[in-house]
Amino acid sequence: MKVNNGIEHGGCVSRVTANFIKGETILVMGDNNGRVGVLLSGEAHVSTTDVSGHEYILEFLGKDDCFGEYLMMPAVSQLFYVIADSDCSVDFINFKNVLFNCRHNCENHAELVRELLIMTARRAQTLSFHTNILGQHSIREKIMLYLRNQEELLGTSAFTVPMTLSRLANYLSVDRSAMMREIKRMNDEGIIKSSGKEFEILNK
Repeated sequence: MKVNNGIEHGGCVSRVTANFIKGETILVMGDNNGRVGVLLSGEAHVSTTDVSGHEYILEFLGKDDCFGEYLMMPAVSQLFYVIADSDCSVDFINFKNVLFNCRHNCENHAELVRELLIMTARRAQTLSFHTNILGQHSIREKIMLYLRNQEELLGTSAFTVPMTLSRLANYLSVDRSAMMREIKRMNDEGIIKSSGKEFEILNK
């Protein structure tokens, strides 16, 4: 259940702040609700399911990330779900109000448009990277591309991946057991050193 929902703010864009608990569905994209969400705090993920009911994680969301049907452009028959991975606070905005000029020409509206453009560009980069991972031919290539990206983002060759290994396998779209076998081989070959979620890239 929602801890708190429906705190409405003034202004031309009709922002509404809502709080969600871990495991709760924040938004269903594909039901034509026309809302865009901005994650103010907490963590979440975007997923969809196949005909067998298997969940596929498309991306992970953190503070200041945005999401919504207008940004996702889902297929007519497909739904995408934003699920809270921790307790979350979200600002919901009616996207149509953002698209049209504010009759008061207020600075808040212009600033919101600028911020949404920046967040949308960052989100496009994230989705492009995920698409690049899925296009790799082998499990090892997928793992290494992901780990190299974490190294670049964090500025260190030793880091903790921000998800469980089961979720990592889901994100890479590979079988978890096959991924673990490949990680073990990479450890044995001196390419990486890992223990659970802790990784260090050794082979430069």
